[in-house]
Amino acid sequence: MAQRFTTQRHVQFADTDMGGIVHFSNYFRYMEEAEHAFLNSLDIPIVDEQDTHTLSWPRVSASFEYMLPLRYPGTIDIHIQISKLGTSSITYTALFEQAGAGVARGSVTAVCCAINEGNISSTPIPDDLRARLSAFVSEK
Repeated sequence: MAQRFTTQRHVQFADTDMGGIVHFSNYFRYMEEAEHAFLNSLDIPIVDEQDTHTLSWPRVSASFEYMLPLRYPGTIDIHIQISKLGTSSITYTALFEQAGAGVARGSVTAVCCAINEGNISSTPIPDDLRARLSAFVSEK
């Protein structure tokens, strides 16, 4: 069974709309924060300055399904798994829970890219990073 990474976040009042519900756009920011915490937990840099280029992970797709409203105040658990680990891309699934109930499910695809003098090109995920990520792949 695949491992999953879990982090918690407090809902901030500033993240809510006039109805007191977290604005839909903030879920994307929460998911990115959880993704960064996940990568940091595996000692994988978000931006890695190497000798000849910079390695980074631009997003090419992101989506959400909303099941229940998320309100202030509250704490949410964000569970991250990898639904697809490709040659040069990663698709994450993020499940948002509050008090044990699923409130939203998101997905984001990031591509491993080499950036050199302003040129960006996809590159295979390095083997050492792939090895650290593989335990979190939900469907192999």
